[in-house]
Amino acid sequence: MFAVPGFIIGYFSWFTVYAEGGYPFHFLPMALFSMGSIIGIILGGILMDRVGLRRPFMIWAGCFGSILMVLLVQFVTWGMPLSIVLPLAFIGSMLFMLVGPAPYVIPMESEGVDPEDIHWAMALNLFLAFTGSFIAPILIGALADITGTYYHGLMIAAVIPILILISGMLMKETGWKAVASQT
Repeated sequence: MFAVPGFIIGYFSWFTVYAEGGYPFHFLPMALFSMGSIIGIILGGILMDRVGLRRPFMIWAGCFGSILMVLLVQFVTWGMPLSIVLPLAFIGSMLFMLVGPAPYVIPMESEGVDPEDIHWAMALNLFLAFTGSFIAPILIGALADITGTYYHGLMIAAVIPILILISGMLMKETGWKAVASQT
């Protein structure tokens, strides 16, 4: 789960290049994806605090994230107009990134992680995220070199958020409501 943000970074580093051939303002989908992500992360923090749960956000992001990323690649491939691609990039990333705070909060709330040990949990989290951001551009670029198109690598990277769904389904709830119900 923690490597997924890195794969998303790698996906969009190549997505911009992929979109270049079809759009006059090929940087706009990535720029709006980033802007939507910023808003989604802030809203995600507020909503997670209010709702008191983490798993529903992870399950939502796992389902929605892959669909969003596959649609973006398909829409660019099909030459959909920017009037469709740009709102999808902005609104989709905002909804997808509601999960943004979870990878940082879950290790802090997990059983057996004391305040003295949190630096190890966060170090592992960041290590995996940056490993994903290292591997994804290489994977996508290598597949582009082999196949002559970015499409295949982008589609592989697009389904990586399913790992968030699997993690969300398998993990124990760590939010404050779950803790309150156990006492």
